Amino acid sequence: MDYQDLLDFLKNRRTIRRFKPDPVPGDLVDKVIEAARWSPSAANTQPWYFIVATQEEPEAFSKLLETLTERNQRWAKSVPVLLLAVARRVAEDGREYRWSSYDLGQSM
Repeated sequence: MDYQDLLDFLKNRRTIRRFKPDPVPGDLVDKVIEAARWSPSAANTQPWYFIVATQEEPEAFSKLLETLTERNQRWAKSVPVLLLAVARRVAEDGREYRWSSYDLGQSM
């Protein structure tokens, strides 16, 4: 992809809020999370957690859906997989992870 292709791609991208209800295979979800795990982070701290729920697990899906705003719940209630990404802000030894939000963004 050259520079112009990249610009065209970015200019024409869309935010999708309607999703196919088809289940997503668990091994594909695992691969997505594994890819996120390989993203760079400050001092390789990997200060992130991923919480995943699928429509195939109605109780877990409902609990995760409830964490969203009402407006987001409207479109998210029909997705086959919800993934919540969370950044750890403080290390076990009490040090602050100054770049944890940035690192989490890169992983996404």
